[in-house]
Amino acid sequence: MNAKSVSLGLGLFSLALGAAELFASRRIADRLSVPGGSGTVKAYGVRELMAGVGLLQAPAHSARVWNRVAGDLLDLGTLAVSARR
Repeated sequence: MNAKSVSLGLGLFSLALGAAELFASRRIADRLSVPGGSGTVKAYGVRELMAGVGLLQAPAHSARVWNRVAGDLLDLGTLAVSARR
């Protein structure tokens, strides 16, 4: 397994996750008690879709992979805030 194939898989996963966040945002927000509700989840879905498209356009491009990692940290931070409530 090389970096390009891992990056392509991560890009496809990002597209699927972004679509789920975009189209089921209210259900996800209710289930996780996310501050800001479904708007926050939709925004994260759009970010996830853009990260996925970026990874598919340029697999193994370091900046695009790190963009995806930064987005995941943002997601985890939001979940941590929700868990404290």
